[in-house]
Amino acid sequence: MKNTNKVKPQHAEGWGWWVKVKDVDSANYAIRMSGLPIFLMGLGFLIASLFIVITWSQIEFTSALQKIFLMAMLPISLCLTASGIMLRKNFNKIAPIAAGLYIPYILGNLFFVAPSPDIGENTMLVINVLFTTLMALLSLGGLRGWLWLRKNPSV
Repeated sequence: MKNTNKVKPQHAEGWGWWVKVKDVDSANYAIRMSGLPIFLMGLGFLIASLFIVITWSQIEFTSALQKIFLMAMLPISLCLTASGIMLRKNFNKIAPIAAGLYIPYILGNLFFVAPSPDIGENTMLVINVLFTTLMALLSLGGLRGWLWLRKNPSV
């Protein structure tokens, strides 16, 4: 006989990943939970940048900006991974920086990763951008928690 009763996550008013920030505990929980998508995105970005470093001599660049973006991938991925770990360890002050690190990644995917006529590569680009945007939205929960803590310092 299966137990069909589901246990709600801590600080959850309903089901889902969007934590309602209403007190210090829920704000800290939202910041802490935003570290997971930031860490995972940084890890995926780190693996992609290592592949680029390995195949650097074989890449045909379409513009100088694309080359600059690809060179910046490794430091950005290291910053995303480290900030995700730090957020999970309750280092709350970097939440806005960590959320802001998504901007260069999304812009780079949109403008500097050259889409080709091959439908498979275009599909992967769309999936990559959608997945990154979803992760950025999830990390905004941490930014909301940080803003709540900043507005209510005396609590």
